[in-house]
Amino acid sequence: MPNPWHIARNAFLRRYFAGGQPRLWRRSDPEILGLFALILFLICFFTGIRLPNAVTRDLGTNVKYMGSTVKENIPNPFNAFTKGATHTVFDASTRLPLHTQSIHEAVSKHDRAIQWLQIEQRNLKESHERVKDDVYRQSNWFHDARRQSEHIVNPMKRVNFFSAALGAVVDPHLTSPTQVKSLSWGQYFWTSLPIVWVPKPRPAIAALEPWTEAGDCWCAARSRQGQAQLAVLIPKPIFPSSVTIEHVPKAGALDITSAPKDFEVWVEVPDKELREKLLFKMIPEGCSSDAPAPGYACIGGGTYSTSNSYHVQDFPTIDMEEFGVPIRKAVIRIKSNWGQGWTCIYRISMHGSAALQRWG
Repeated sequence: MPNPWHIARNAFLRRYFAGGQPRLWRRSDPEILGLFALILFLICFFTGIRLPNAVTRDLGTNVKYMGSTVKENIPNPFNAFTKGATHTVFDASTRLPLHTQSIHEAVSKHDRAIQWLQIEQRNLKESHERVKDDVYRQSNWFHDARRQSEHIVNPMKRVNFFSAALGAVVDPHLTSPTQVKSLSWGQYFWTSLPIVWVPKPRPAIAALEPWTEAGDCWCAARSRQGQAQLAVLIPKPIFPSSVTIEHVPKAGALDITSAPKDFEVWVEVPDKELREKLLFKMIPEGCSSDAPAPGYACIGGGTYSTSNSYHVQDFPTIDMEEFGVPIRKAVIRIKSNWGQGWTCIYRISMHGSAALQRWG
């Protein structure tokens, strides 16, 4: 049986001394040598031939060198994959917070934009409401100013049924007493002398007559309920439609606090059923005080303003012609004034149509 050692030796000699000349050492020679050594080791292992110790040591060295060479030159794909995956995970973990922050910033900007749009929408809605209210107030003011100016410029366009010249008189039973200035004993004695003329307070009929200057008015004494009343008897049955209150303008008065403020208009309606209908008609405005006498119904009211541009102010009442109820007695109740202890009335007028002309 051939000796394996001789076979290996001859192979090495042929490799390194081919053609009689030694060949240069190359990088791949140890790899080939290790391969041959592995083959030789396998042959000896299966044939039972023992190699010399020197050959065994060389063989082990070559095998180790071959393994290290293979490990260095052939990369481990699992290691490369692990390294790439680790780099990918690290890169993702680094960029994920940045992307999350960018998303949060974009969402925050979007929320701020929505809030700004909502605020703008509310502002526009409030502006629209203010403009609408201003237009409504201006239109009402223009309508009232036009109506007031028509009454001032053309006072004869409507009949004043409270005119004393047409026969209207004051009912003293439902009219407040006249305000009288209290005098000391000395003042009373001095004014009682016949040689001294002292003007007396104007009576209630002055509230139905024209006036020309400040002081041409009737001042009613304050009652226990804090009210002042002027009751008027109308000579002919009428259907009232409005009431006009006059007072000296604020610029021409030394004291405007005695001007009337809140008032009510009451008329005598004998029929109880008609009074209930009128009461239902006045809801929800209504009249807050009690009737001045049995058989009276409230048909209107309002507030006289001292800051208004027009000192002659007109207030509509219930259209009594709608109910077919003519009236002949009316009471103007002043519920409050602008701060004085008594109330002064320059003139009160009532307008409408005569019942005899349409129903007689």
